[in-house]
Amino acid sequence: MLMNDDLNSRLARGRVIVTYGRSLMSLAIARSLHERGVEVIGCDDVGMTALSFSKNISGYFTHPVRAENPDAFLDKMVEQAKKYQPGDDRPYVLMPTFEGMRFFSEHRDRFDGIIDIAAPDFAAIDRVDPKDHLMGWAGEQDLPAPQTVKVTSEREVREAAEKVRFPVMLKAPDKVGGRGVTKAANAGELMAQYKKLTGDRALVQEFLEGVDYCHTVIFENGVLKGSMAYKNLRQWPRTSGAGVVRETVDDAPFLETSKKLLGPLGWNGVAEIDYRWTEKEGDEARLIEVNPRFWAGLYHSIASGVDFPWMLYELTVTGGVLSNYEQRVGEKTRIPGVAMLSAVNDIAHSETDFTRLREAWRDAGASLKEGHVGEAVKRFARSVGGVIDRDDIAFELFQAVHEVRGARGELSFKEDRMANLGFLYVVSSLVRHGELPPEMKH
Repeated sequence: MLMNDDLNSRLARGRVIVTYGRSLMSLAIARSLHERGVEVIGCDDVGMTALSFSKNISGYFTHPVRAENPDAFLDKMVEQAKKYQPGDDRPYVLMPTFEGMRFFSEHRDRFDGIIDIAAPDFAAIDRVDPKDHLMGWAGEQDLPAPQTVKVTSEREVREAAEKVRFPVMLKAPDKVGGRGVTKAANAGELMAQYKKLTGDRALVQEFLEGVDYCHTVIFENGVLKGSMAYKNLRQWPRTSGAGVVRETVDDAPFLETSKKLLGPLGWNGVAEIDYRWTEKEGDEARLIEVNPRFWAGLYHSIASGVDFPWMLYELTVTGGVLSNYEQRVGEKTRIPGVAMLSAVNDIAHSETDFTRLREAWRDAGASLKEGHVGEAVKRFARSVGGVIDRDDIAFELFQAVHEVRGARGELSFKEDRMANLGFLYVVSSLVRHGELPPEMKH
């Protein structure tokens, strides 16, 4: 017992650098660690981010944009890691938040003797990421996955069109957050979409009917130590966007495939695995994608009883996951405001006779894109009464309210007031691009 107390005390004295401060994921990580006494340092390539305002950090720095100058980014991160390095033996960890997990794993040696990197081995990551690597590994392991053809030229696209059954998905292998993914109904659409890609490599993949599920896991040297699954009840945009209302489900349909996928690789860290499942008894959930990093629904995972950031911190510092957990199936969370915007959007696009309402929504959307959120809401509200039957809209809104009832809000003005300025980043993405930021999608 004394040794456990000593270990807990040592863990609580640690210091962690958390990357990608603009994301809600970084807020969830910082809160998880800070509540247990860990000192958190944030960073990003911009200064004013959600994490920079949070009460849960004690320091913050900016760095070059990794995509534009990876060498300068790496040099700056090493420099800052040395600057914040404790003068004693307390735990010191760099915890990548979004796409950086792969990068920091690949360059782990640059940080040797300075800071511990909370990421799986690069060789393991490279077997399942990017997407074309994953499908090769899934085939070797005989895992349930959609039929997939790799293409690198227009000739190979034409050949693939003769092998697959339409509709199909065309995927750029190295894009994240739903970017670079389109659906093609025939060979002509497939070729047209391929020509729009920025690179030659792509996947032509069987389209699967069913519901999308996210299986989130942490492994210790190939042994599963924690997991939970959730699905989106609402998303934005409505057909292929980010989840804005999520619900925890039993992860039994995904467990064995996830173990067979990552176990043989000696996976040591977190991952999020996308599945599509018909929800019919006897049907297997099919493997779609692996994100070797934290995921958009991280707050939801923590709220459901599985504190992945803390478990990853334990794993990185001690070599093992020490925490016990009990996932709460049925737990719901939401992104405040955006969840109800999604509901209104669904009403405007429902199968009921809402043609004129869709026109009202587009009219209101013009104000939204100009930044006049209040005027957009007023325009839409004025249009509702004369467009659809009040009983119809009441039923649609009742369903939306029922879905978010009891759902925890991912942003709480009471818990971390200043960090809610980061919500402006979410709103600005909606206004400028009509969709949520990419790091909130998977």
